[in-house]
Amino acid sequence: GSGLNEAEFLEYGRDRLAQFHPDFDLLLLPDNPDEVVAVVRYCKEHNLALVPSGGRTGLAGGAVAGQGEIVLSLGRMNRVLEFQPRLPAIRCEAGVITAELQRYAAEQGFCFPLDLAAAGSSQIGGNIATNAGGTRVIRYGMLRDWIVGLKVVTGAGDVLTFPGGILKNNTGPDLKHAFIGSEGIYGIILEATIRLAIAPRQPTTVLIGVPDIDVAQVILQELRRQGMQPLAFEFFDQGCLEIVREHLNVAEPFREPVPGYVLLEWDAAEFDFDDAVTMFAGMEERHLIRALRPATSSTQSAELWRLREGISESISMTRHVRKYDVSLPAECFAGFQANVIALCRDMAHVYPVFFGHLGDGNLHVNIVSSGAESRRTGDSHEFMEDTGNIDMEIYKLIGSLNGSISAEHGIGLLKKDYLHLSRSAVEIDYMRQLKSVFDPAGILNPGKVIPD
Repeated sequence: GSGLNEAEFLEYGRDRLAQFHPDFDLLLLPDNPDEVVAVVRYCKEHNLALVPSGGRTGLAGGAVAGQGEIVLSLGRMNRVLEFQPRLPAIRCEAGVITAELQRYAAEQGFCFPLDLAAAGSSQIGGNIATNAGGTRVIRYGMLRDWIVGLKVVTGAGDVLTFPGGILKNNTGPDLKHAFIGSEGIYGIILEATIRLAIAPRQPTTVLIGVPDIDVAQVILQELRRQGMQPLAFEFFDQGCLEIVREHLNVAEPFREPVPGYVLLEWDAAEFDFDDAVTMFAGMEERHLIRALRPATSSTQSAELWRLREGISESISMTRHVRKYDVSLPAECFAGFQANVIALCRDMAHVYPVFFGHLGDGNLHVNIVSSGAESRRTGDSHEFMEDTGNIDMEIYKLIGSLNGSISAEHGIGLLKKDYLHLSRSAVEIDYMRQLKSVFDPAGILNPGKVIPD
């Protein structure tokens, strides 16, 4: 091999989904886009497979190098190249850490529209390659909506530059969108120009206790009807909170537990706080809201956010887990939840927990080992084998409801055999044909996304 020690090998050879074992021959760390282009052209000429690598924070096996490929890490290409105040926008290289862009945008008096739990280590190239979502999609949409310019090298070795200095450009189909969300199978992102949003002036956070997920959606409808545009509307159930409390040693936020929790954030400069309090009081009278806890300082707001943002980490550290990243039509959530609970009832030592970005219709379903079979005591492989049949059951259920088997995490290696449940055979064939156009030798991220 690669000459790396075991820790480096695992770090560069896979993403946060640890179920695929890496096996790669070479790690390359280019300093600039020209070096990336030279590598791609060399690999095309010699038919060598390449896996583009960003922050490797994904959860679908999209950055796994498991068959002797070359790993091409973009982490050294981490320069912010230009601030364009008139758009406003930032032009940067693909290896810039997401949190760095958030900080840079704030320094310029604007807001970077993407907010992810993994922002401290994810890179902007990977964010774009997966069309990342996160907690503020309800307000800002997916990352795709903010990309005005892109520079990519295709698998054929061609450099395509989509200029980012203008917002309107109706000169035929906009090909940059073929690369956004393509998970590196058509080309490697080198640079991007990303629009910035107006920063909220008075971000305000409240935690709301609700009887169930359906009522949470009724509350969201009511907020919108009254003229509030939330910055975030996050849901988690009692099962999630119990795991967070156990792992992070935090207190129950209300006097007594409730079945569901909504973390709501909005800009009080747009929708007055007192008006919001009056609206919440009306919802309490109608038994939509069981408990309410407003944050009265940025410290309290951070404490409330920790309950939501600590969920994935707390589950990973204390339980064996199967993760599902689901989008569903709004009216289907309660029925879907009931079906998943019923599926798990037939299996010993497992139960489901539900959390996610309810405001944009994206739910994370985690099937976890129960306390007696925690991560510390049980066998991970045994858990994965015991729960193996549930994947197809859940994905079929999502397909039957016209949902998506991947709301924001991507397909990667993990879900490609289930892609047909969210995409038609004709669509998948067009994806395959596009692959042969942009990457005729099939060297880029082979085996990902498109089923064999």
